[in-house]
Amino acid sequence: MHVSGREVIGGRYRLHRLIGAGGMGVVHEALDLVLDRRVAVKILSVAASSTDTERLSERFHREARALARIAGDGTPALYDFGILDGSPYLVMEYLDGVDLQTLVAQRARLPDAAAVGVGIGVCACLAAAHEAGVLHRDVKPSNVRITSQGRVVLQDFGLVRLTEDSAITKVGALVGTPGTWLRRSCGASGPDRRATSTAWACACI
Repeated sequence: MHVSGREVIGGRYRLHRLIGAGGMGVVHEALDLVLDRRVAVKILSVAASSTDTERLSERFHREARALARIAGDGTPALYDFGILDGSPYLVMEYLDGVDLQTLVAQRARLPDAAAVGVGIGVCACLAAAHEAGVLHRDVKPSNVRITSQGRVVLQDFGLVRLTEDSAITKVGALVGTPGTWLRRSCGASGPDRRATSTAWACACI
């Protein structure tokens, strides 16, 4: 889906600039015209068959449900969910700062105290998500953001699984980023919350 940089989404969110793009959608910085605040608007933008579009729309809705139920500062706050020309969109808290992958690339190595702080922060994010029955399934440095205030945030819940829901991944398919498959649980019987937390704990050590 193409959207103009000046388009107003849902009669309320004026898109400003593209700040991210992934396999399922694009993310724009936008202005909430009602509350006069910066927000992030994620819009489904996959060009796919009607069957795939339905499946991906369901996944998008599942991401919204996941963000809505997680308490704490470890995930972006969800403000709104809507439909634009048949495609869903999410309105979330706008996060400044830098993702962990970029930060490590810039500095080569983080100071020990900073690395430990980020590791503890990610584990706290996962604990809050798991407490809410949410399995992220794509934890990697580019999905961890450190804000200018030092807040550690786990973002991009596009591959999320809710423990009470059936899977929407195609049978036999592996989810997530290939380089992280061995660091996460990929068993056919379903993801294991303890495996994800343990993997990050081992990485921190």
